[in-house]
Amino acid sequence: MNKLWVIALNVFKKNVKSVPFWINIFLPIMIGVGSYAFAAFMMNDTDQKSTCIAVISEDRDFQNECLKQ
Repeated sequence: MNKLWVIALNVFKKNVKSVPFWINIFLPIMIGVGSYAFAAFMMNDTDQKSTCIAVISEDRDFQNECLKQ
């Protein structure tokens, strides 16, 4: 086995036992999951609100065209 890989394996084994190593691994994942959950929550919240508009016009054709969309 190459000396480089022996050293790399020993450094990896040493780092796996430390808390900052796991923070560096899981923090970006947790930030991504949190961002996705927040966005999904906000999109779900806005989907439940109904949008109402008022059309004030004496022209019935214009009112009907506005309400079709």
